[in-house]
Formats: sequence, C-alpha cells, structure tokens
Amino acid sequence: MAEILKGLPPENNPNLLVGFNKADDAGVYRIDDRRAVVQTVGFFPPIVDNPYHFGQIAGANANREYLEARIQLSGNLSKAQIDLLYDAQTSGGLFVAIPDNAADNFSRAAERIRLAVSEIGTVVKRDRFAIYVD
Repeated sequence: MAEILKGLPPENNPNLLVGFNKADDAGVYRIDDRRAVVQTVGFFPPIVDNPYHFGQIAGANANREYLEARIQLSGNLSKAQIDLLYDAQTSGGLFVAIPDNAADNFSRAAERIRLAVSEIGTVVKRDRFAIYVD
C-alpha cells in the first residue's frame, strides 16, 4: 500500500486528523470540536468464500501452529506434501502404530474389510522431535 500511496501529494486539510500519510488502517476527519468521522475500508477479500473450505484452511493452520515445533521435515518434501501433513481432514485417526510382529496380520484384516492401509514409517524412541518426516 505504501508503494501505491507514495506518489500522491500530501493532504494539508487541518480537519484531516489521520490520513494516508500515517501507517494506519483508518482515516479520521474532524467534523467539529467534539466529533470526528472514522472511516476504514476492508479491501482484502476473503481467501475463500466457502465456509467448508475456510474451515479446512483454519484447521490446517491450527494443526500447523500446534505441531510445527514437534516435527522435523526433510528438505525433500514439496509444499503440497507438507500442507497435507497438517490438513485437518487427515489429522487424528489415520495413523496407527502396530508392532512389527503384528503388522502383516493387521494388513490382512484391513484388506478383508476393504480398508486401504500403507506402511509409512517406523515407531522409534522419542528424540528431540515427536515426528520425523523424510
């Protein structure tokens, strides 16, 4: 915004208490000694106009805030893969820790009920981070 406004001449009206010359989100114009008009304009449209999609984004952002310090990511992940890690739809309930000696039985039982499963990692003793993603 500063880049857009920098070419405009300064306003010298004594009733303009707050104009674009200050880093403020509103303008203030004095009507008389006791009253002034405060005007602000929200010119940033919402990122999404669908409440469901807004909820997905908000949930993912909340997950990221909560978990980011607990996860170490490798440099090999794309932005889309990282976003998926924090997606509110995929958090909670998708990961199951199965002992190595029971993993095959679990996979066969899942197949019988047409539940798709994939082995994605190994449970190790907790270190500095709760989750390592490579």
